[in-house]
Amino acid sequence: MTGSVFEPNTPLIEMFQGLPDVLRVVAKHPVNTVRLDDLDAISDIDLIKIDIQGGELTVLENAIRQLKNVAVIQTEINFVELYKKQPLFADVDRFLRSQNFQFHFLTAPSTRAFKPLLLDNEPHKGLTQTLWTDAVYVKDWMRLDELSIPKLKNFAVIIHDIFRSYDLAHLILQTMDRKANTRLANAYMARLMNPVPP
Repeated sequence: MTGSVFEPNTPLIEMFQGLPDVLRVVAKHPVNTVRLDDLDAISDIDLIKIDIQGGELTVLENAIRQLKNVAVIQTEINFVELYKKQPLFADVDRFLRSQNFQFHFLTAPSTRAFKPLLLDNEPHKGLTQTLWTDAVYVKDWMRLDELSIPKLKNFAVIIHDIFRSYDLAHLILQTMDRKANTRLANAYMARLMNPVPP
């Protein structure tokens, strides 16, 4: 689960409970990679979810063409250098903002306790030091009018069904209504306020 193209940052890892055992090099393997922008079979991506132990920024930087059509990105981000010379949250954030994405939210943070403290005899339980989490980025909601009707529809469905971001889904539907002369946002809000019983 911690395989990476980056080498573990052992001095940092050794400071925490529960990390040395899972971030230990047991073998090295050559791998072949292909840039997302070189995959001709893929032409219109709505959602990218990526978790590859520090290599997320490299993948995104090699998907400039594909990112033009992406509505939502969920990517693992790190706040400390678990792998040597890996990009951190600020690097990923800077790049995605340059590609017209807005930061939306963080999922539950992963923490670990500094050694020698061990909480409840559980090495994977932490206190306050946040090490990594997932960040969700969305197409810039200040520029929704630039998206096509089909893209807005897919965007609204993803952000509602997967991320339960109902306020953003409503905002996207308002944009669809303006562009397509529909009344989806009001119907959506009514359903949110008065859900249908199961």
